[in-house]
Amino acid sequence: MSKLTRAEVEKVAALARLGLTETELSKLEGELNLILEQWARLAQVDTSQVAATARSEEHTSELQSQS
Repeated sequence: MSKLTRAEVEKVAALARLGLTETELSKLEGELNLILEQWARLAQVDTSQVAATARSEEHTSELQSQS
């Protein structure tokens, strides 16, 4: 996966209507690229043997009795 360019980060910031300084843009560029690198690593994990789930934990109703 290719890295985001400074121009792309500036465009994303503008679309989100963020008024960022040059320092903040540089920080955001690094953070977004790190997120994309981690996402690419996760995409390489073999999940073919993992059962699909809708929830990661058991859900129980917490309703009180109406007596």
